[in-house]
Amino acid sequence: MSHHCSKCSATTDVTVVPKKDHILQHSSVPSTCTVAGVEYDFCLTCFNMFNYNPLPLAEHTWSDWFTVTEPDCLTSGLEKRICSVCETAEENVLPTGGHDYVATVTPPSCETQGYTTYTCSVCGDTYTDDYVDATGHDWSEWTQTVAPTFINFGEETRTCETCSKTETNILGKLVPDNEVVNEETGVSVSVRDDTYDGELTVDVSPVYDGESYQIINAQIGNFAATIFDITTYVNGEKTQPAGVVLVKIPIPAGYNPDSLIVYYLPNDGSAPEKMNSYVEGGYIFFETTHFSEYVIIDESQTETDDTTACDCNCHSSNVFVKFFYKIARFFWKLFGMEEKRICACGVAHW
Repeated sequence: MSHHCSKCSATTDVTVVPKKDHILQHSSVPSTCTVAGVEYDFCLTCFNMFNYNPLPLAEHTWSDWFTVTEPDCLTSGLEKRICSVCETAEENVLPTGGHDYVATVTPPSCETQGYTTYTCSVCGDTYTDDYVDATGHDWSEWTQTVAPTFINFGEETRTCETCSKTETNILGKLVPDNEVVNEETGVSVSVRDDTYDGELTVDVSPVYDGESYQIINAQIGNFAATIFDITTYVNGEKTQPAGVVLVKIPIPAGYNPDSLIVYYLPNDGSAPEKMNSYVEGGYIFFETTHFSEYVIIDESQTETDDTTACDCNCHSSNVFVKFFYKIARFFWKLFGMEEKRICACGVAHW
């Protein structure tokens, strides 16, 4: 083969050398988890690349899942894993666990309702439900603990057999069914129908001297005192009451209503017993279950031998005057003479 020069018509012989074949070597760049790899053929003669083919991304090399935030009953948690090659992180939401409630039953009582308390064993959340009505008291029968009288209220109680609670009820004062009056002294006795069985009469004897006054002076004090010996009779027979009675005595002349006390004088000479009493409308009232001698004391007045103690000579130190009054009282009792009044000193005058 020859080549001709276009300018000088010179001719050059050219020898054509046949083309060599490629000497190819297959090679590749592996993919990573973030950069795609490639495979190709590389010619060792011409250094060109042939048959270029991209490779897919490689899989991440994940660590195990680890918990970042634990889930609780109401809030989601979080877990994560990390690629050891590229440090890419992957997260996963952990679902809420929900409450794990444990039930505690509170039974009803007599006065309070029962219920169930539900408490979460995980977070402590709590609520109550399943209410049950109170059972109510299982009361015993009413039992009288304080008997009512004409002066004082009574009490009765009952107790719950379940909880031992005690309930108290006030009992009204007694109301008399009958009042018997001793016309000579104005002293009266008020009774219930069941206190005496039969026709009731009241005998009242004022006491003017004797051992009773000595007991009063020694054990109570040297106060103005008036003694009454009260006896009740049923169908003419001396009878003590079968229950409490209310006695009403006119306040002796000259006595201070605000300073009066009633005492029971036992027959055996023992200490006088103070009675439950009150003053109203010119009378002094007291309760008793036994009749004997009773004394009205005026603590605002003291007895004295001075004749000025009252408007008579009943306290005179003259033995003849005293003797005279004793004789006079004897005949007063003997002939049933009507007394006009009782002196502040307790001696009758007529």
